[in-house]
Amino acid sequence: MELDDEVPLHNKLLVSYQDLNHAVEIHSNTKRIDPIVKSEEFLGSPEMRLRLLFNALTTPNYCVGGMCNDYLFYKERAELGLVTLSDKISGKDTPTTTRVDDLIRSDDGKEGEDYLGYKNLRPVRSYLQYILHKNTTNPGD
Repeated sequence: MELDDEVPLHNKLLVSYQDLNHAVEIHSNTKRIDPIVKSEEFLGSPEMRLRLLFNALTTPNYCVGGMCNDYLFYKERAELGLVTLSDKISGKDTPTTTRVDDLIRSDDGKEGEDYLGYKNLRPVRSYLQYILHKNTTNPGD
């Protein structure tokens, strides 16, 4: 098994509660998503670290150790942040399938690790849809 070291290990292995607090709020005042710059400097930056944490909290993952209540607390906050981000990108009355499309792919066609980190795969789409349904009442669906 190969280790993915594109993002430096120090930027993704250990996190603090302060990092988690910042990560769940990273997109709260965002009107647009800045592109990922695949440079050593950006991939090792605090912004990249927060984006990785946000993605980890809004994709299917499990707590397999201690502190699961803390994990669930931050996961729920990140999910609410994802809904807020989706509201800003797509609009509150937009159908959920379109909102999921907008979370996966930017207006200029960037997706996956070049955008918000979500891959255009059925399990990912289903999970994003689940988060949006769980946290919104959308008459457009």
